[in-house]
Amino acid sequence: MGDGDEKKTEKTMDTVAVSNEWLEGLTRAPHGQLEGLTMDGLKIVESSKGFIRCHFTVPDRITDGDGNWHVGAMATMIDDVGAAAIFSLVGHVKASLDFTISFLSTAKSEVNGKTAKQ
Repeated sequence: MGDGDEKKTEKTMDTVAVSNEWLEGLTRAPHGQLEGLTMDGLKIVESSKGFIRCHFTVPDRITDGDGNWHVGAMATMIDDVGAAAIFSLVGHVKASLDFTISFLSTAKSEVNGKTAKQ
């Protein structure tokens, strides 16, 4: 490997790390901002080029009147995590030309229950 190749490698960004930092930064955004409100609590579990797996519990503040995950909040999450996965692969964000989500069922927020002895 020549000197020019080594310098090129040193300057190459770690797109997976940059994607993770950007996504984690969105979770810390002020709650007055859409991403901060929607993505608070998102945890990256695994990531590699073109792939990000997250854990997320839907908080009550982003549910609709029936206790379902609000479709707008869900779309925001999908768009942001998708953008981070794309960046990790190609090194820049590409625009979504067709962003379609088919809602086949509702997604409830996590419910914890406790039964008391009668």
